[in-house]
Amino acid sequence: MTNTPRSSSTPTPLPTHTPQPTFTPEPTTTPIPEASPTPEPFIYLRPDEGPPRVNVGNAVFDAELAFTPEDRTQGLSDRESLPQTTGMLFIFEEARTPTFWMYHMRFDLDFVWIGEDCIVADIHHNVPRQADGQQPSDLPRYSPNVDVLYNLEINAGRAEELGIEIGDKVTFSGFSGTGAVCQ
Repeated sequence: MTNTPRSSSTPTPLPTHTPQPTFTPEPTTTPIPEASPTPEPFIYLRPDEGPPRVNVGNAVFDAELAFTPEDRTQGLSDRESLPQTTGMLFIFEEARTPTFWMYHMRFDLDFVWIGEDCIVADIHHNVPRQADGQQPSDLPRYSPNVDVLYNLEINAGRAEELGIEIGDKVTFSGFSGTGAVCQ
């Protein structure tokens, strides 16, 4: 009889494949930065100094203030007139080269452009009102030659009549705040 060696070892089990869970990433929300609007100038009246006024050289104007986008869009449009001693001061958030037109204007104006250094930077004299029947697309556009922080609109001819010139110093009284620094 032949002795066949017997194996005393236990067979090693074959590895079994254990499925691993598949990782499915959750969608993540990537925050999209919102455009932060340029802050509007913050203006407050100073009644202890009297009504708002703009002094340009030796000329003094009672001031109507246009510092919100809505105020600046409306401006003097649809008004019949402006008192001779009054002007509308447009105050911008930062120095820029704005463009104005005479949409729905019923009287002519002078534009006195004022730099952030509180000096008259440019003047447009006798800007004509919108003519009857004139289409908005046909209206000329007006911009200063340099960046400005303010535009003072006054009745046409007043700048020349009062001797207002480029280089004149400008000061404000009766109001102050960010955007109104000509003190």
